[in-house]
Amino acid sequence: MTIFQLSLKNISKKLFFSLFSFVIAGSALVFSLFYIASIEHSVSKSLALSKGEYISYVNEERFSNIPVNYYERFKEEFDYVIPYVYNTGIVSYDYDCMIIGTDIKKNIIYYNGNLYNYEIELSEVYDTEKPLVYLSENLKNSVNNNLIEINGIEYQVGGFIKILEKSLNENIVITTLDIYGQYVDMSIINNDSGIYKYIIDTYYITSNQNEDEVINTISMIYNAPDSRYFVDSYKKIFDSQMEEFMMFSNIPVTFFILVSVFSFFNIYISINLSIAERKKYYSILSTLGMKLKHLRKMIIIEMSIISVISAILSIFIGMFISLIAISASKGLTFAMASIPKFFLTLIAIIMVPIILTTISTRFIKYKQII
Repeated sequence: MTIFQLSLKNISKKLFFSLFSFVIAGSALVFSLFYIASIEHSVSKSLALSKGEYISYVNEERFSNIPVNYYERFKEEFDYVIPYVYNTGIVSYDYDCMIIGTDIKKNIIYYNGNLYNYEIELSEVYDTEKPLVYLSENLKNSVNNNLIEINGIEYQVGGFIKILEKSLNENIVITTLDIYGQYVDMSIINNDSGIYKYIIDTYYITSNQNEDEVINTISMIYNAPDSRYFVDSYKKIFDSQMEEFMMFSNIPVTFFILVSVFSFFNIYISINLSIAERKKYYSILSTLGMKLKHLRKMIIIEMSIISVISAILSIFIGMFISLIAISASKGLTFAMASIPKFFLTLIAIIMVPIILTTISTRFIKYKQII
């Protein structure tokens, strides 16, 4: 009979006491793994930006006397760039509105930390001499003969903005940078440096470069290292929102480590009790030629079997608890943990007891079994 067969046939019940502590610790670890994965999934879905999207909001007024057209430089460096300038307005002396100067053709609004895709339902233009604007649909009642008055200036309505996917209940007016600079806020048109350029509040950028490359490029464009602090990315916003959950995710890991430390002593005592209980059995095996290294190997195999059982139980119990917790949490949907994290957790649950047992068996003396 092989050592493995002997180990499988004579697993000590004393060692099973260690199983319960590792199942509890492992279940907590698995629970946190799937719960955090579900939180990450929900947070990711709620973010304004996706991977490869960036918002730059460097104050360009600082660089008004530098002869660099930053908007043109952004267009040279990045795949897709949309500029935004903002100002408040009053429609027909009745309603507040937000006036946004941008590239109308790009069909994306960045407002209040969110991105909105939109379509324009074109209207017939009667007076081509008046500046052209496009309105959110909730301003339709303020339009008279396809004209609207904003801040005392009459504008021709070119169409109405239809927001896609999301809802935007604000009164929004969008127009081109040229019209914005001529009629809304002349300060965005600047030639202090000897060149004609816009002073832009915010840029929406997409790029295939990695995040560090994008941020370094923006710093290079402005020639200002501190400009990196005024760039939002998917990762930056995601990490910021996940910060409050990081403490929660560390609790099960800390608990698992504490249980592992406690279990070292538990395993050590269990091994000694097991040897004492089966001393006669081990003495017979010793007479038949079993050496101390064989005994250590048998105990390690026994604990390996127990570790695999505890890992399987931990996965099912942890997933079950996480499913219940996620179902009871508003706004959360169950998400699978990443494969590398899952296997790392599984390896930890299996290997920690085996390592602790291996260390404990080094203290076994030959005289204990004879």
